[in-house]
Amino acid sequence: MRVAVQGSSGSFSEAAARRRWPRMSLVPCREVAQVVAAVREGRADGGCLAIENSLFGSVTATYDLLHEAFGDGSLCLQDEILLPIHHALVGVPGAAISGIRRVLSHPVALGQCRQWLSGHLPHAELVNEWDTAGSGEIVAREGRADQAAIVPLDCAGMWNLSALAERIEDDPSNQTRFLTFARAKLDSDSEGPERRKTSLLIWLAHRPGTLASALQVFASRGINLTSLQSRPERTVPWTYRFYVDVEGGAGDARMIKALEALEAIASRVVVLGSYREWNDGTARRPRSSASRRGAGRNPTPPARAAAAARRGRRKPGA
Repeated sequence: MRVAVQGSSGSFSEAAARRRWPRMSLVPCREVAQVVAAVREGRADGGCLAIENSLFGSVTATYDLLHEAFGDGSLCLQDEILLPIHHALVGVPGAAISGIRRVLSHPVALGQCRQWLSGHLPHAELVNEWDTAGSGEIVAREGRADQAAIVPLDCAGMWNLSALAERIEDDPSNQTRFLTFARAKLDSDSEGPERRKTSLLIWLAHRPGTLASALQVFASRGINLTSLQSRPERTVPWTYRFYVDVEGGAGDARMIKALEALEAIASRVVVLGSYREWNDGTARRPRSSASRRGAGRNPTPPARAAAAARRGRRKPGA
């Protein structure tokens, strides 16, 4: 299984992807868009993208790519991965924290370690790099004793570097949420007893109460909202699209009814995909009995309902 990630060997993205595909072959990419392109063009069989961090918030580069990547249904979301994030500061052998003048890492990693850096290296230059693991490679290659990198804790021993400090993230509960995807829906990805999430993209008219009305279609049916993000609509200044994550699969009876009601309110709705909710293996969390009971009474086939929403039917004049 060839899997594309944004980052190099030892990156957090690789660690997240290996939770889904332990025996995968890594296809490293520098940019998020390159990850999607590698899977779409067949250079990789699957991909893994960071979408949100519990401390630093949304990964905007991923959110801005979601419609292009998954809106047409050619790529299928598969799994949500929640990965604990722990950082280490590494330098060349013999380096000391007191002598560090430059710290390299991905800007998100630098942000996650802001408090530690302010307390221990207040005068160091912080240098943005494309990848956490790649920053370690740069420090090893250049061999400067006054330069260090913030890298994933689990790969602190790579590149013959020394760990100068460990677990330097501002909060030990730090986690990043990843989504895995592939070109086609696999048989093992069919909706079973595992709990699922569905990600949606919604366009709304700029009128009072439209967002509240759109969210109410889920609340009134007992569907829990887990994430709501707004991103600028690039074609029209000062207008926005909304990304919504809800609990449940697109084929669940309640979800189908909610999507039908949402289409009557929104200018456009796109189902980006349904995927397995993260489960660390300590508990089996089946879908609700109410969802299973209603499935047999649904008059609209789930595949047809999801496909219709994915096409994003636009209202006249919208």
